[in-house]
Amino acid sequence: MSNLIVFSTFGGFSQKLAEMLAEKLPGETILINVKKNPSLTGYDNVILGGAVRAGEIRQGMKNYALKHLEELKNRRIALFVSCLNEDQDMIQQYFKKSFPAELVENAVAMESLGGALNLEETKFPMKIIFKIMKAKNSEKILTDNIDKIAGFFQI
Repeated sequence: MSNLIVFSTFGGFSQKLAEMLAEKLPGETILINVKKNPSLTGYDNVILGGAVRAGEIRQGMKNYALKHLEELKNRRIALFVSCLNEDQDMIQQYFKKSFPAELVENAVAMESLGGALNLEETKFPMKIIFKIMKAKNSEKILTDNIDKIAGFFQI
């Protein structure tokens, strides 16, 4: 069984989550940043995900999912987001805004794996907003959700 995790990331936290997920999957698992536009050839299982900003995942991941939609429909798919939001209704909206409806409907799992806020890495306009909100650096890893996704791929 071969697994491919395609991720997008702003500051590296989504990659960290993808690596944690990869450790729990059976068989060989390859992680590739979506910027490298990886081929799906040879992979039985594909997991797509990344960081959410302004309510949706990065455009590169959205474009990748659309470009490879027909190929993805022939594989077992799971989706993840990296965010600090705990509202399950909002998280489901992130999936609906970020991925084609066919992937959302056919995914074996869709989970938030947690998120991080690093104010030092935040760019100017967001830095001002976070300052007004009195936001602080934070990090949350939802290991139970990582295990949930991995559980769908166990033999």
